[in-house]
Amino acid sequence: MKDLIITNSGDQLSSGDYEKFVNEFDLTLPESYKDLILQNNGGTPTLSSFGDPFNDGYHIEEFGRISLEDEDVLDLLESSLPHSCRMIIQDHQIDDDFLQKKYYSFAVDGGNNFYCIDMENNGIYKVWHDSDTQPRLICGSFEEFVNGMDGF
Repeated sequence: MKDLIITNSGDQLSSGDYEKFVNEFDLTLPESYKDLILQNNGGTPTLSSFGDPFNDGYHIEEFGRISLEDEDVLDLLESSLPHSCRMIIQDHQIDDDFLQKKYYSFAVDGGNNFYCIDMENNGIYKVWHDSDTQPRLICGSFEEFVNGMDGF
């Protein structure tokens, strides 16, 4: 898998921390995602596009970080930390049931739309948070997604 340079990451995770998070939410995630998140716990990628973002491609604002405890949204807004995958699960899957349970949001774009791993087929989808637009398949795997990332 392509090595990404990611800045502004959250606190380093151990394998045990990662497994605790995955087990808490009963997630089935690819090893390639685990490798990336253990190396960089979220943050801003220097290669931030998949395809041409100006012509039906995609822009990645940041990868979400894994946090093991609940966080206050106001504290996060005042910090420079990347968004929390825990908060996305709690706010958009548990509290308001917007994001289907089969999706795990690992990144967002500048409009806070979600890039998700479909835990049933490993595909990568874009899910719009503020419209009725159907999720769009981007590619077949997380590894394919990362390998396809480029600068724009």
